[in-house]
Amino acid sequence: MLDLKKEISDVEAKISRISDAWRQFFLEYMACKKEINYDSEVRTNYVADVFIYLRDTLPFLKETGSDKDHMKNVFNAFGVLQTLYVQQDLIDELLFIFKLQESKHLSKSINRNLRNELVGHPVRRTREENLISSVFLGRGFSPDGVNYVRYDYPDGFKSKVVDHTWDDILSRHFEFLNLYLGQIWDRILNIVKSFHKNLVSFLPLIGIIAFTKVIDLAEHRFEILFKHNDAYDKDFLISSNERYLEHPRFKFIVDLFLSELVECVSETIVTAEKFINPQVVERVVTEAPIFTVELVQAGQLSEEEIKAIQKSGELSYNLSKLYEDHPIFGIDFFMKTYGADPVIYTELQMMRENPNSPLFACCYEYLKSYMEERRSQE
Repeated sequence: MLDLKKEISDVEAKISRISDAWRQFFLEYMACKKEINYDSEVRTNYVADVFIYLRDTLPFLKETGSDKDHMKNVFNAFGVLQTLYVQQDLIDELLFIFKLQESKHLSKSINRNLRNELVGHPVRRTREENLISSVFLGRGFSPDGVNYVRYDYPDGFKSKVVDHTWDDILSRHFEFLNLYLGQIWDRILNIVKSFHKNLVSFLPLIGIIAFTKVIDLAEHRFEILFKHNDAYDKDFLISSNERYLEHPRFKFIVDLFLSELVECVSETIVTAEKFINPQVVERVVTEAPIFTVELVQAGQLSEEEIKAIQKSGELSYNLSKLYEDHPIFGIDFFMKTYGADPVIYTELQMMRENPNSPLFACCYEYLKSYMEERRSQE
């Protein structure tokens, strides 16, 4: 006897696991995208709709009929068979995206033919419009199965009773779902393992191999990092690295990029390890040293310390507005308030002369670091 509740729960878990992997790796990293059919259509993320549709239609499989209502039995049977058919198509969509072969298992074809015969084409003809078969529903539909009469050309259109139990129909369908969701999962796991291996090899090379090579590798594996900061333009970073003796700001932005890249790669390695083997990562995490942080109550701070914290918060707020060139707390405000400092003046002037550019963002990052460091020394 099929345990429908358990089967649905197991398939839901597999869909959720694949969906999580899609969000974590395939939407984020070019290296993973290159391993699948990630084209302009997939870029719209319609794949998320596929996951949701698959998951949301699973409860429909429980609606096979009613003991007392023949019409409801037929209506629900049509609905369940159509649900199987659509889910088969959605699985094939995922198989295509992950560069796997289209499904061809017997568990698919029997149910698909049943659906086509009853719901899709109750009267079938050849391309030349010659009659192939027809079906008669009768009153053989029940919560236990589907029973109808078919008339086939090969049998001289003699009646033949066709009978399928819902246990058999649904068992075949869950065999189909588990088989191909398993193939998709194995494919994802192999891609993430390869991605993880490349990251582990790449991490110690940062700061050792040529900077241009680091940029190329990062661009193909961590393109999201380049969107994190307007100063992280590939050509600008390469130029900054070449101009590091010209002004400290250029070395600063290169170092900032490398620092964030190391952090990003390290975090992604941990994420991939947790994905590949959650138990191992969980064990490592639980063995990590625990630090106890003593919270300082406001009353314990001196008046000078409280003022310093307030000033620091005020500076952070003003700096966030500077990047937007806010009408009040923009470049003019900073020139008037802090322009006596030659370093600050120079960076503000560069920002004014180079709006909406990587250099603007570079000067801002350098200025922010300089001002925060200066404030900490006051």
